[in-house]
Amino acid sequence: MVLLLTEADVLEVLTVKEAIDAVEAALRDHGLGRALSLPRLQLRVGSGLFHLKAGAAFGWVGFKAYSIFPKTERFHCLLFDGATGGLVAVVEADHLGRLRTGAAGAVAAKYLARADAGRVGLFGSGRQAEAQLRALALVRKLNEVRVFSPNPRHRAEFAARMSESLGIPVVPTADAAEAALGADILVTATSSPGPVVRGEWLGPGCHVNVVGATGRLRRELDLEAWARADRIFVDSVDQCRLDSGDLLAATEVGAVAWEAVAELGRVVAGHDPGRRSAAEVTVFRTGGLGLWDVAVAVRVWELAQARGLGREVDL
Repeated sequence: MVLLLTEADVLEVLTVKEAIDAVEAALRDHGLGRALSLPRLQLRVGSGLFHLKAGAAFGWVGFKAYSIFPKTERFHCLLFDGATGGLVAVVEADHLGRLRTGAAGAVAAKYLARADAGRVGLFGSGRQAEAQLRALALVRKLNEVRVFSPNPRHRAEFAARMSESLGIPVVPTADAAEAALGADILVTATSSPGPVVRGEWLGPGCHVNVVGATGRLRRELDLEAWARADRIFVDSVDQCRLDSGDLLAATEVGAVAWEAVAELGRVVAGHDPGRRSAAEVTVFRTGGLGLWDVAVAVRVWELAQARGLGREVDL
């Protein structure tokens, strides 16, 4: 029997903390060489895109398949027993995907941002920006967030909603530089084709999470920002060599050497010190790992089983 879990089931059981715990454990196993993740495969089909990500961890194997077409997006995870290869669950994965990406940003900040980091500059006011901020608030004691996005109404509504929800000042700003000024943590969660953060805005000790605008032609940081980073971390070097446009541009002009780029999993596993001083500027660039989708989907399956959720079908 295969358990089918809908988006409603996922929303009922998956919390931000559960997602963070699952992603952190997956990163640790990845850093220890006990988990596997394949770079994303992408197909252009007519007016849309089809993506496939796969991973293996904790005795499970699985993949997330998602299609992005005009006016419609669909996300599904399939989980297989790592011992028998049998299909165990099919999980709708829109909410799951947002929370696992937010969780990855939180884990990066937990290990790479200064312990006293409390001021956040957030670029973007969409659903992923919300997931990033909610997850960050669980790993760092935030005292102020300044949010910039090009739509005044969106950023104002976002700031008001998140201020009330998190109980911290979230202030909208029409000036991108003002959002970055004095920030301990910067987060870019946009779909911008061009840089939204400039290197001249990065102060000593700043940590930057670059989570949006994936694709070879997209940029969220300018070249100076990459050049100013003392240490650069990614989820997967192989993945970023394929489609992290801003990092690829930085390596092409010599601002960054691939040999100096480290994987976050090694930090979580204790094989890399991560941040080496309070003054260092650190950057984490993620394209998203199928391994994380599998890890979080497994946790959803466990929680759903415990609560009797989902529908079993004989395939």
